Amino acid sequence: MRDDDIRALFRGVGDGPPVIFDAGDVITRGSRIRARRRAAAIVASAVGSAAIVVGVVVAAYGTGPVEPVRPADPVVPAVTPSTVPPPAVTHPTTPSPDASPRATTRP
Repeated sequence: MRDDDIRALFRGVGDGPPVIFDAGDVITRGSRIRARRRAAAIVASAVGSAAIVVGVVVAAYGTGPVEPVRPADPVVPAVTPSTVPPPAVTHPTTPSPDASPRATTRP
């Protein structure tokens, strides 16, 4: 389309609705938003850095003095030892040396 055609279209519309902002307002508002975002980024960076520093300090030095470890108490037996002697061990009988092994035959 040519510029003359576009101008002709807009001439028929009239003035249109009133403009409620101008370029100065847009620039000012944009500057405020940019400054607010920059401040939020700085605060978030500071909070993150502080959290890392606190974490490193706690990890390096612990949370305080540690009590020394005590040895365990001696174990008291729950059952008293018995005075009954253990049963005698019986050995199986050994074969006599003159006994011959059984003969096995194979088919």
